[in-house]
Amino acid sequence: MSDPFTQVMDYLQFVYFLGKVLALHSSQGMNFRAIDARWIGPFAMAAIPLAIAPGFLYFYDVTPKIVFLYAFAALALPFIDLKRLLASTSGRAYAVALLATFASLFLSTLVSVRPDLSIFGTNWRRFGLVTQSAVLLFSLVVAADLMGGTRRLISYLRGIAAATILVSLYAVSQYFGWDPWLDPTSYHVGSGEWTIVRPPATLGYVAYLANFLVFGAFQGFLLYRLEKQSLWRTAGLFSAIGAGVAVVLSGTRAAELALAVGALMVLVKNIRRPSLRTIAVTAGVLLMGALFYISPAGLQLRSRARWFREDPAGGARFYLWRDSLSLLKQHWLLGSGPETFSVEFPRVQSRDLSRAFPEFYHESAHNMFLDTATAQGLPGLLALLFAVGLALRFRRGQSQTRNTLLAGFAAILVCHQFSVFTVPTAISFWITLAMLLSPEAPVDTGVPDRRMRWLAPLSVALLVAAARLALADRHLGQMRNALEASHYAEAADEHTAAGRLGMHADVWYSRKLLSAGLASQNFLEKSGLAQTALTSALAATANAEDPYNAWMNLGLIYARLDDAGRTEQCIRHAIKASPNWYKAHLALARLLLATRRADDGKRELQLARDLNPRAELEGNL
Repeated sequence: MSDPFTQVMDYLQFVYFLGKVLALHSSQGMNFRAIDARWIGPFAMAAIPLAIAPGFLYFYDVTPKIVFLYAFAALALPFIDLKRLLASTSGRAYAVALLATFASLFLSTLVSVRPDLSIFGTNWRRFGLVTQSAVLLFSLVVAADLMGGTRRLISYLRGIAAATILVSLYAVSQYFGWDPWLDPTSYHVGSGEWTIVRPPATLGYVAYLANFLVFGAFQGFLLYRLEKQSLWRTAGLFSAIGAGVAVVLSGTRAAELALAVGALMVLVKNIRRPSLRTIAVTAGVLLMGALFYISPAGLQLRSRARWFREDPAGGARFYLWRDSLSLLKQHWLLGSGPETFSVEFPRVQSRDLSRAFPEFYHESAHNMFLDTATAQGLPGLLALLFAVGLALRFRRGQSQTRNTLLAGFAAILVCHQFSVFTVPTAISFWITLAMLLSPEAPVDTGVPDRRMRWLAPLSVALLVAAARLALADRHLGQMRNALEASHYAEAADEHTAAGRLGMHADVWYSRKLLSAGLASQNFLEKSGLAQTALTSALAATANAEDPYNAWMNLGLIYARLDDAGRTEQCIRHAIKASPNWYKAHLALARLLLATRRADDGKRELQLARDLNPRAELEGNL
């Protein structure tokens, strides 16, 4: 395998080539060298879902997508023809939906329980005010561009199809065991005969992959219907089929349901009397799927089906949704702030959820409406519902195009009832809505509106934010590489540099140093690593997105230092941050029993046993 820098450079060369292909084959004969929103938008739709930099960046699947988003939004923003967007009723309504969403985000960030997280976002998706604003700005640019009619729509469909094909191929290859970039063990679950594979492709996690492919499937099908050039028509069909296959192989029930709902809508609206050919093709596809399922290659699908039967409720979601309503009740007016779910939810998490899933970490509400409502309160939820309502109020005039887009939008809504937005899927929501609201014929407003050139300073700010984010993540990537090579001084420098740029991985860093110190035979090195681990663990209690975990980590370090008093304080802070987390109560029970407070220790042990009845707690004492 080549070194990380070479991988990234090869990837960037490929992305450049992809953009050039999209530009040269445009129905409008675009010049790729011209900085113009006409090629930036379609190119961005192709590049953002593909962005990944394993071995080069620490958050290799999140940061590249956001850096690309910032960069493309910055390049396109000064060239937006806002006059053309506002010339139509649907365009004005779309702009209002974006503005209302931004206003809600801004207000909820002002009152956030953790302004740092609400502004810049959590590490797992980096979806704070800055990133969501970039999504809204990019969507505004695309919506204005789509006012150019069906020819502009096709350009975007091409970019989406190109990304969908490549993502689908990568997901399928991961299912069959070939992966040149990622460690396959990171997305294999279980062992032996019942091992299942949950391919993430370039999207970071299987659910986000499946959600993007649901979007890509319907966009590809629409390209197949609208495209005149045989190459891109074939690409549209291939992307639709490839996305469907990859979704099935991913074993994601919500996405499979979404595909079924969308496909049914297309069939009901567009195929009144199925032809014999349609029936034959459908039967052939079903037969091939059945044969694959029972074949040796379908073993992992059969294993996944077994998991379905054992967990028909879909894991913790029902408890999670119920408890999320408790969080919403506390912050119903303006929410707790974007990206603060992992901070606030553990405080209201019920014993029922803790007992049923004691080892789970809940980073979100796993529902797009609950996620928005808990973060942004009633205004945010109303803004989102208003946007969804626009899809029913304003639709393109051509029947087949309108119905396919509406089916795709409905499918996006279905799969996001079981997960939340990330950058690629949030873009898919807003862009599909923009397509539904765009006209077939270009909106003619005379001379293009270039008054938005004054937004250039905002573009510069986005480019600076992109560079800062990429540099910070690169420092963390170098920190990880230095730790793996036991270059601790270099790792400390890189960790400090990343922190100055606002990116942290303090809990992970402190644990790595603590493990290295325990393994070291050098007393001075052991002491130095322990001190650095302590410093990092202390910092984590202020900046971590899961405070209870940070406090427990700090308590562990104090326990290694035989400081019982500070250890107890840390554990109690962890319990305060997550009252029904059994591990914190178990740790406190161990400490109390060790310090001869038997009655209190037994009470904590009983509470830990109640929160996790399946654990062998006595064996841990």
